[in-house]
Amino acid sequence: MPSDHEPRQHWLHYGYLMPFVLLALYGAVIWWGWAAGEVTVVQPRSYDAAFPANAGACLILLGLTPVALALDWKWKRLGVVLSGTATVLAWATLIQGPLNLDFGIDNLLVRHDSLVAGPHIGRMPEVLALVLMLAGLALTWLALRRADARRPMLLALLGSLAGAYGLTGLLAYRTDLNSVEFWQLHASLGPHTAFMLIVLGGAFTWLAAHDSRTGAGITPRWLWLPVVVCCVTVTVTFWVALRQRELSYLNGTTQLRMNNVAALFSGECEARMESFLRTARRWARTPGLTQAEWEGDAAEFLGDFEGYSSIQWVDAGLRTRWHWPRQGNEAVPFYNHAAHPLRRAAIDAARASLASAIAAPLESPLQAPTFAVYAPIVRGGVIEGFFVGEFYYEKFFDVIDRRLNLSRRYQLGVTVDHPAAPAAGGGALKVYETITPDETFDARLSQSAVYHLFNQRLTITLVPRPVFLATDRQYLPELALFSGLGVSVLFGLVVNLAQSAYLRQRAAERTSAQLREENEERRRVEARLKATDERLNLALDSTQLGVYEWHVESDQVFCTPSVWKIIGYDPAEMPATGEGWLGLLHVDDQPAVRAVIDTHFRGETPFIEIEHCIMHRNGEPLWVALRAKCTSFGEDRRPLRVLGTIQNINARKRADEALRASQAASRKLSLVASKTDNAVIITDDQGRTAWVNGSYSRLTRRRLAEVDRQPLTAHLAPPDGDPGAVDRINTALFEREP
Repeated sequence: MPSDHEPRQHWLHYGYLMPFVLLALYGAVIWWGWAAGEVTVVQPRSYDAAFPANAGACLILLGLTPVALALDWKWKRLGVVLSGTATVLAWATLIQGPLNLDFGIDNLLVRHDSLVAGPHIGRMPEVLALVLMLAGLALTWLALRRADARRPMLLALLGSLAGAYGLTGLLAYRTDLNSVEFWQLHASLGPHTAFMLIVLGGAFTWLAAHDSRTGAGITPRWLWLPVVVCCVTVTVTFWVALRQRELSYLNGTTQLRMNNVAALFSGECEARMESFLRTARRWARTPGLTQAEWEGDAAEFLGDFEGYSSIQWVDAGLRTRWHWPRQGNEAVPFYNHAAHPLRRAAIDAARASLASAIAAPLESPLQAPTFAVYAPIVRGGVIEGFFVGEFYYEKFFDVIDRRLNLSRRYQLGVTVDHPAAPAAGGGALKVYETITPDETFDARLSQSAVYHLFNQRLTITLVPRPVFLATDRQYLPELALFSGLGVSVLFGLVVNLAQSAYLRQRAAERTSAQLREENEERRRVEARLKATDERLNLALDSTQLGVYEWHVESDQVFCTPSVWKIIGYDPAEMPATGEGWLGLLHVDDQPAVRAVIDTHFRGETPFIEIEHCIMHRNGEPLWVALRAKCTSFGEDRRPLRVLGTIQNINARKRADEALRASQAASRKLSLVASKTDNAVIITDDQGRTAWVNGSYSRLTRRRLAEVDRQPLTAHLAPPDGDPGAVDRINTALFEREP
């Protein structure tokens, strides 16, 4: 976020604001859709989850917050208000469900039920509210605290989770995730909402990259995080989808097995009742049948099927006349069938239709539940009584259990609704249940179905046993889950390693470029140093000057080549010690040089300065000027390092000697000229008068001041016999001839 004193940024620097602007615009479109009644905007398809107006308002607030912060830090307070409002709105929506509260904010902006029907249409799903609340908190943190090293990673994590939530919403229609109860109740998304969440995730990821403030071309170190989160999200989505399909397959198989049980029960009951009705019709056609004959025939008939509780002959007074078997049915003799409402209803139905009727279910404190078939005894068009066949439910289902081998794979339970019980009441009678070991059953696999068979409402419940599930299960969902998590981790490592390799490559390229620049700079410096050295050597050679360095403790001497050129020696042949150099001095100068050096070492003089002779290679003495200084002292002022120069002053010394000799000769000549009576004139090389003696002044009456710097020939007159004499004198002076 630029401040007043920061340089103006390029417009691409603010590219991270584009997805936030899109979110704000989309939220405004959603709000307009509710206000204008455009149902296709808020709910593209009838089976999609609608986009609540409160969620659209949160998008507007969240989208405008980074824009306000990017304008200027003077807008920070507005950004805090926008993000804080979105956070509070999402938080209030989030806590309404778990706490069973209603703050009245769902329809605060618009009346959702006027456009889309359904419960809680205006309430955001809890997971969506949680994502928007965290987004508001993150933007509030961004507004209140400008820089924090931990924030980019958390922003990237939030963006990854939001994008993963949106991606899951898009995949929900293909992966059957919409059939999962938790998703339906707390996280259901329409495709337009899912797309918005993907944009929100991308916006926060881009914002995290912007907040990282890395250098140009350098990717953030948390780049692996969105990849891992998306891969894990896809993995978990497919795991849930496979689990749901596995449950659907198991429930479908269980449903088919229940249909088989119902079909077998229907077929078995129909066969047994048809057999009983044929026998009843045969007994009705035998008028002289005695009790003994009937009981014997009944015993023989019951031997074919042990599912009968009893067979009874009921007279016209609706009391039991005969029954078989007697054991276990001690309460049956003279039983009044009209006293039981279900039996009475079956008797009335049989009388009305002159056909069989069923009374079910029948309870007895001493026996298992049964149902009874009433077959009327019709003789001469008059009903003289009923043959009653009473069947155990459990016997039929035992047969079915053995035939289908159910008890090893399922727990079977059967209930029959009492006809007189209210529909919502507890009038169901449990007529059968398999005995299974103490096992823990998965309630999600329990399947129940209602069947209307023989005027009975049977509810059959099947639950697969864990042992049966373990034997046939392929564990494909778990395999997909762990494989997907492993691949997600692998992708994260690949991205991280690729990013590390890329960063190392960039660092190597920058280092290589820097090294190339340094090498180029070194070559330029070396070239300059070489040129400088050549100029220095040329200057030293032209001035007959040399530089040396003397390490006093080690007595090592380092000299420039010009030093040895001055005295005419080869540098490779010369000694590299101070004593060796002193040995080259003229014998007469060695004590003086040593004395000057010692005086400087004692600190009595600022420099070592002396002119002395050194023996040239050709054997002649050579005058040099030595000037040096000790630049480093050790403890107790011991000299360590001396830097100095040596200059060839032999020519100057020779010139000085010649000058002194010339001056001596001039003094002698001046003395002689001043004492003679002849006029003496001394000129310079241009023929101008430089000195005259006293005889000239006496003869010409001109003093030196009058003729100084005047041409000599200006004061000469040619003799009468030789007019060209003056010209010859000028020519001789010009050509320096005597």
